[in-house]
Order: sequence, then C-alpha cells, then structure tokens
Amino acid sequence: MRKLNIANLDTPIKKLEKLSNELGKNIYIKRDDFTGVEVSGNKIRKLEYLIAYALDNKYDTIITTGVLKTQPSVYKK
Repeated sequence: MRKLNIANLDTPIKKLEKLSNELGKNIYIKRDDFTGVEVSGNKIRKLEYLIAYALDNKYDTIITTGVLKTQPSVYKK
C-alpha cells in the first residue's frame, strides 16, 4: 500500500533517566510528538496511508475519527 511521507521520521527514542533510576529498569519513550506537524504520533502515521489512498482514488474529502480527547481531522481539497 502506498503512503505519503508527511511526518518527520525517524523520531527519537529517549531514555527516561529519573524513572529508570527509580524503578531500577531502563525505561524509554518514543517521541512521536517530534513528527513535526500539528497532528502527531499515530494520527499522522495513519493519515499518510489514508491521504495516499484518497488521492489515488480521486476522493475530494477525508474524514477521520478518534476517541474522545483526540483531535480528529477533516481534510477538504
């Protein structure tokens, strides 16, 4: 399946030093908030595929939904 390259990837993986020390385990976080656009993380990753599919099929509107407290997107050409 084709996708558009919208997000700034690869995003960094950062060790959480303080939490790692407190728990005695190495704890890391994937910083998808660094994708570089207003819609970040898994939302932008999903849109890379959905927008490519819509463009390939000549759709003029894309509506996505998400759970409460997320920012669903509406794109109109």
